[in-house]
Amino acid sequence: MSERGICAEAIAAVASIELKKDESAILALAEELRAELRVYTAEELLELPGEYEDSAFVRRMTGVGNICERAAAAVFLKILVHKTRYRGVTLALSMKQPRLRFPERSSFLLITGGAWQGKRHFAERLIAGGRLSPEGVLYVEEKRLQRWTEPGAQCGAGCGRCRGGAAWGACRH
Repeated sequence: MSERGICAEAIAAVASIELKKDESAILALAEELRAELRVYTAEELLELPGEYEDSAFVRRMTGVGNICERAAAAVFLKILVHKTRYRGVTLALSMKQPRLRFPERSSFLLITGGAWQGKRHFAERLIAGGRLSPEGVLYVEEKRLQRWTEPGAQCGAGCGRCRGGAAWGACRH
């Protein structure tokens, strides 16, 4: 996990097949990570959409050709780390996909910090779908956003109404 920049505190659940629910290693891992233990029947795992690297041996033993990816997908459908072998254990990681909801048509989209390229693609998709006006995309560097959100911060926009002297949030330029 550390190779991928994932901290242990980010793990929400440890998941496996019902047949392994009492295995000491799985129970210890869930306890160490302070994560919920989720177990699924073979039938539940087989119902999941997607393609998984199957093992004939695992299929003969459990009825499911790939437990780790299917169990990860049962928690969060988006697989982040596919089937990985580590010290005689196979594991996979999935991640929650955040859902952003916008009104029918939004007036503004505030994009902050980091590289602009990926965020630009996101904004372009909203514009192309008619959900956002091109004039409504604002890009703010993270350092500037931090400055603006400090207690007692001034508007600093020099809009002519407050001449940059209004407390943050008081000016509606």
